[in-house]
Amino acid sequence: MAEHELFIPSAISQGCFYKNDEIIIPEANEFNYFIALLYLYRKKLIDDNSGIKIFIEQDTKELTSKKKPKQMLNPEFNNFTVQIEMIDFQELGVVNNNTYTLLKTYLEDKLNIHHIKIDILGTKKLVDKTRIKIVDNLTIDDDNILEITFTDEFVKMILHCEKYWMNVNLENIFDLTSHKAQKLYLLVKDYAGHQNGYIQVSKKQLEMIIGKIPQKATRDNLCKTITAKTDMEISIGDPSGYKLKKYKISFSENGNVKRRTKSKQKSKSKSKPKEIDENLFAEAKAKTEASIKRGNIVDDKEDFTWGIYHKLVKKQKHQPNQKELEEAKEKLNGIDIKGFQEVLKNEYGCFVGMKEYKLFDVFDTNKPPITNNALETVKVLSALE
Repeated sequence: MAEHELFIPSAISQGCFYKNDEIIIPEANEFNYFIALLYLYRKKLIDDNSGIKIFIEQDTKELTSKKKPKQMLNPEFNNFTVQIEMIDFQELGVVNNNTYTLLKTYLEDKLNIHHIKIDILGTKKLVDKTRIKIVDNLTIDDDNILEITFTDEFVKMILHCEKYWMNVNLENIFDLTSHKAQKLYLLVKDYAGHQNGYIQVSKKQLEMIIGKIPQKATRDNLCKTITAKTDMEISIGDPSGYKLKKYKISFSENGNVKRRTKSKQKSKSKSKPKEIDENLFAEAKAKTEASIKRGNIVDDKEDFTWGIYHKLVKKQKHQPNQKELEEAKEKLNGIDIKGFQEVLKNEYGCFVGMKEYKLFDVFDTNKPPITNNALETVKVLSALE
């Protein structure tokens, strides 16, 4: 997967999702969808409005505090609706084989009605409101094009250039197969420049951010996974304190700098192929015209068309690797899922079973499966060994 970087605000790393008054802990794949959506939304918003200044410099004479941002959203800019093709999520690696069922379910039935609670640790003095509705309007058409409008409060939070930002390589998040590991990584990444090299959080705060706190052995495994797969090294001590027990989370940047190496800039349309599928190219041209009619700004019509064409070709050629699937199934045939029950329960907060090589919540079969195929199941179980 090509490298993609996203500026993530502390509101995300120190936040949690709510449905009504209930805290919602997403699955790892759902959090991947959310992070990928933020990346695609921000990129598309800026690309679509390349002729408009979304950000403007704030008059430094008006600054009364060093904590205020040097840049601000242009008050004249109010077009917060973008259109994103579902295949863009596949190109980021968060969906496979052009199967968007789980992604659509998450967007339409979950994110669409969720709020996000921000500033759980209570460190952001400039925050006016701690619970924000995320989506204002969301539709997905028959051509798998997502049209989404975030609420003004949410979009200004994720776009605003305040100091509470961290630059994260998305691969570091997507490589982690549990939501607990993902949120722990973002939490320590947020404090990477902290001079003490550690933070202390209460049990309640930590549970709001990552969900149920696992036992020490599982916590240690989470830390090892984060250290091995990301650019942060982390350890979690036992809770301490007389009145309010707190967890001490120590961290430092490790040597995995290869994840920060930026790839060379590539042409949006890549190169023109020697052989062209006329039907796909005609479809690409039609999609270009449709995009222009919808009001999207297209600086280079030909380049835009070739970009769509390459996506269509990739979509047509992409096939699952049957050999790897069969090898994974064979490996699972020799595994007794009972040996993983305790660690799986600590990890996912439910009694986990396996059917047709997929992991699922035994007592809530209406929930999407934890894994979608044998390959994903092997990956999860291997990480827990």
